[in-house]
Amino acid sequence: MDAATSTYAALGRLIAVVEATGLLTPAALGNCLTAPRTYLLGQQLNRAIPKLRRLPALDAIVSEIMETLTLEALDALPQATPLIDQGTMQIAYYQQRSSLPGAVKIHGAHAGVDWSAVDWSKSDSQLAREYGVTPPAAFAARRRHNPNS
Repeated sequence: MDAATSTYAALGRLIAVVEATGLLTPAALGNCLTAPRTYLLGQQLNRAIPKLRRLPALDAIVSEIMETLTLEALDALPQATPLIDQGTMQIAYYQQRSSLPGAVKIHGAHAGVDWSAVDWSKSDSQLAREYGVTPPAAFAARRRHNPNS
């Protein structure tokens, strides 16, 4: 794997860990893939660091990923990521995501949730982590099962 490909793979892994904090929306995920220099490194990682510090397993993964990145490689990142490199990032993202502690499954994970027994006083992010769904899935379930919220 050449240096540029390994840099994009590391960034894809980093996106997965930042997303595991619950702070990354689907739109922000897309922005991180298309412009990682601006959105991932410039915004989202800074927002996620305080939460990562409280989650030692994720913090250790971020430290490992950051050790593989060089300043030269990060400085060489273009403002807009070429499509082939976005694909590299997405593959690394999904590989890392599936190996995270308590990995959230995107498809079918909410099928076994008894939404009628959910404590709706919790936020969508809290429900997502607790039941292994994405925050948008928790939001949709809230609208279906608790229309007064």
